[in-house]
Amino acid sequence: LPPPQPEVISPLYDRLATLPRGAVVSLPMARHHPLPWYDADYEWYATRHWQPIVNGYSRFEPPGYADLAARMTAFPRNEALDALCGLDVVYVVVHARRPTADLREAIAAASEVTRLRRIARSGEDVLYGLSCS
Repeated sequence: LPPPQPEVISPLYDRLATLPRGAVVSLPMARHHPLPWYDADYEWYATRHWQPIVNGYSRFEPPGYADLAARMTAFPRNEALDALCGLDVVYVVVHARRPTADLREAIAAASEVTRLRRIARSGEDVLYGLSCS
């Protein structure tokens, strides 16, 4: 096999650094996937913006994280957005294609959701602002 290619951090994470402080969730979450360590990438990406993040990966899983990850599979439906609002999440980064999920249909559906405001796009990936009022 050829050597792995270096990981490229989406410019959406650089864009987050220019926005007012607010909690960020990156989707898809890999919690219920056989490759859960992909969530560790989001911790690395956060070094571009230093906003508080919902995602992470470690030996310790905080209470409620498994339930949250399950709810995120419903994105962009209200079930997922309400869960994020309960955590005071302000920004949502959605990666269209990751080894753990394909969210292109979710991104297309999100364009019809008034609670989500598209802030930026990079390729197929999108950064949204979430309205919880």
